[in-house]
Amino acid sequence: MDASEPTQGSPLSDELEELRGFARGDAEASRRFIAAFGGVLRRMAYVLSAEPDDAYQNALVAISRGAGTFDANRAPGGLRPWVLAVGRNAMRRRPAPIVAETGPDEGSQELSVDEALGIREAFANLRSEDRDVLLLRDVEEFPASEAAEILNITVDALKSRLHRARLRLAAALGDAAPTVRSECRDVGGMLCTDVVSALPALLDGDAPAEVTASAMAHLRACTVCETFGGRYRSRIVRLRIAMGIAKYD
Repeated sequence: MDASEPTQGSPLSDELEELRGFARGDAEASRRFIAAFGGVLRRMAYVLSAEPDDAYQNALVAISRGAGTFDANRAPGGLRPWVLAVGRNAMRRRPAPIVAETGPDEGSQELSVDEALGIREAFANLRSEDRDVLLLRDVEEFPASEAAEILNITVDALKSRLHRARLRLAAALGDAAPTVRSECRDVGGMLCTDVVSALPALLDGDAPAEVTASAMAHLRACTVCETFGGRYRSRIVRLRIAMGIAKYD
């Protein structure tokens, strides 16, 4: 067996056979490949491209053509990071607006038309590297190690980029991020700037319990930070629901 080939019968071996079958045009292998990767590729096109249908098709073509270049020895994260990296590179265009069909009931987590368009416009105005990291970590909720592999950066660089991207998106959405540092206050035993610094860990659920408790107390009492941190999380949750990734509680 070629040293670059995964062990026969392993999950990676099965995925690789589906990829190769997809590249050959085998109907059953293509069906399995699309079932495994089609959803996330469509959502990626939806966020990253002005023409999501064309971008999705371009991604499939690029993946099919590049199937022979996949090397299991150079893909410690498996096939998915490679597929998404190739797909992402094939669909990089300006995002198009989301259109929501109806407005939400009072108290619903569903996105209204205006909010959906606002989020899409905010995404559209971000730099491409910000859209990439927000899509992978906040929307798709990929592990940091896998998102870093897809973007071909280190995990530390990913965390730094993600923090800046979240601040820029919150600012673009009209939340209070731009004023947090200029109006820093001590509320609930925590400074506004400390909440901003802890934001990545808070949003990812990685913050120590005592930090989370203090931050939540601050967010509840600080009008500046509440609109920033609280609304950002809520918007992302509803965006995931609108894209069919998450469901209503």
